[in-house]
Amino acid sequence: MFTTISQGFILWPEVVHPTGVSRATVYQKMVDKTFPRQISIGSNLVVVLEKDIKNWIQEKANQIKVLPLLSLLMNVSYSVIVMLG
Repeated sequence: MFTTISQGFILWPEVVHPTGVSRATVYQKMVDKTFPRQISIGSNLVVVLEKDIKNWIQEKANQIKVLPLLSLLMNVSYSVIVMLG
């Protein structure tokens, strides 16, 4: 899935593709502290921990799976409230 330079490190340019978001969005999410931080390991070499990216992707996938269920629960709760009035 990722191009790693060493076990557990992903080169910074490789981070954008698997996440499905633009580079600008990644930078903004890093500023907002909602994306794994980059690590400078040399004067021209920046990496991200592979496990951090995989965890971030999994969290986003879990949110997507939960949203329809939450929507359904919200509609059911609302319907019960209206019916009980």
